[in-house]
Amino acid sequence: MNSSETAHDAGLAATAAAACPLSSPLAARIPGLLALAAAPAAVLVNPFFFGLAGGLLAVISLLLSPARCRCLGLVGLISTAAGGILGTFINH
Repeated sequence: MNSSETAHDAGLAATAAAACPLSSPLAARIPGLLALAAAPAAVLVNPFFFGLAGGLLAVISLLLSPARCRCLGLVGLISTAAGGILGTFINH
């Protein structure tokens, strides 16, 4: 390998490290999964609390996730909002 290939590989490694600053790239999935778990509780138990908690967890997931891994947080945000609205109308 010559020096330009080594510099290119080092640049790719630095870019990969900057793109995912978390110690584990899977750490951003935990709040997204908890947001998805809060959606049925928002419908069945308490729409305000679990809707708000799930929405906040989904936003945390969106903020922690790398650029192309935000689907779980987005689905969690939509599901908790829908679960909170649905739970409000079902419980009354």
